[in-house]
Amino acid sequence: MADVLKPARHAAEGALRLITPHRSLDLIKSMSTMELSTVLQRECNSKLIAMTDGLSPSCFVTDKLAVSVSPVQLDRVVDATGAGDAFLGGLIASMHSLGGVPATEKDLQRCGEVANRLGGACCQVLGAVPTAESREHVKDILPTETQSEDVVEDESAVEHYKAIHTSLMCDTITLSNLHDSSGSALLYERISHVCDTLINCTGNRIVSGVGKSGLIARRLAGTLSSIGVPCEFVHATEFHHGDLGNRRCC
Repeated sequence: MADVLKPARHAAEGALRLITPHRSLDLIKSMSTMELSTVLQRECNSKLIAMTDGLSPSCFVTDKLAVSVSPVQLDRVVDATGAGDAFLGGLIASMHSLGGVPATEKDLQRCGEVANRLGGACCQVLGAVPTAESREHVKDILPTETQSEDVVEDESAVEHYKAIHTSLMCDTITLSNLHDSSGSALLYERISHVCDTLINCTGNRIVSGVGKSGLIARRLAGTLSSIGVPCEFVHATEFHHGDLGNRRCC
């Protein structure tokens, strides 16, 4: 099993039932979240279990420590998309700052608080994309140095530049290989089909997405509209909450 597991309670119940079939589902569901986390940690031999349970406290369990962290109180919930990922990101960032799995109850409690705060901040914006407002929700728990707007030291700047350069080179090589591959003709055919579909559409084009795909879709809608091809972006979450009812197939 993985060194770190972050299941929601309902997923942990199903996983434990598969791992220990001698336990009935009723027995597993009767366990408290802390009991369930402890048993799962022991059965999976993981270094850390971080279990969420909706609006109930989250539980963080290692082979020697166990803490329960109350959820943050939110003044509003806009969209829960990505909250679990944000929670896990906060947990990983906290563990990275410690150099690994927390060794003291205080550090484990701190990791849980950071994870909960980031997960909560994600719920207060639409589409799982961080905003300046998101940072305001968590800035008081960030290390002091991360809040500074000062320019990073030269050595760090060089390392960052190298990482960006390496990433761009990988993109360049990948695109070149794609162009030279035997499947490039099929790729061009599919691109042509998409373009023809967009151009020949007699109604309003609608694009959608969540997260990074949503950002790309929004940019596509703006680009098409600017060249006279009517296009509208609708967030996928808004589709789910009723906006789909305004659309009709041509």
